[in-house]
Amino acid sequence: LLARIRRYSDVMALPDSFIQKQQLDASMADTFLEHLCLLDIDQEPITARNTSIICTIGPASHSVPKLQEMVKAGMDIARLNFSHGTHQYHSESIRNIREAVETLTSDPLYYRPVAIALDTKGPEIRTGLVHGHADGEVKLERGALVQVVTGEAERDGTDGAKVWMDYPSLPSCVHICYLLHIYKFSEIIFVNIGLPLTDISIMIMDKKR
Repeated sequence: LLARIRRYSDVMALPDSFIQKQQLDASMADTFLEHLCLLDIDQEPITARNTSIICTIGPASHSVPKLQEMVKAGMDIARLNFSHGTHQYHSESIRNIREAVETLTSDPLYYRPVAIALDTKGPEIRTGLVHGHADGEVKLERGALVQVVTGEAERDGTDGAKVWMDYPSLPSCVHICYLLHIYKFSEIIFVNIGLPLTDISIMIMDKKR
């Protein structure tokens, strides 16, 4: 029986378009018995990926050759983080992504459309240095009064009684009884006393509230 089995991959003239060749002979068998005989356990299995791969594009993956490698490796979505880099830099990244994809259009094995996701920068308010050190720490005790300041002269003066923030308009945006979240300290603070356009005095509340 084995002598009579036809191997289509050896005798057929395959078209130029991409054809999945894994178990091609078995898939074109005339009978179930012939199909079983033509199954090749040494062939690479067919893999079906049911999820998308998102890759963040940074300085290490900005070039066209590196982007080509990422597309070949399975990248479906290229993410651009607008919290870092200029608009000109991200514009160049988009051009490089499109160029990398276009260079693979003639290769049906690796070509795939790649979406571009823009992770836009949301509003953020940052605290200053604690005692002038980037790795400084301060503990906010429940019930304590802390003053939030925005003056540039006090940028590096955050301590247990005072917290500097880089948003000058903050005093005009909050009111008495507002709750503020300072993620740096993982605490919820309560606006207690404060005059418009001046520094804010706050009371530390329970962080679980």
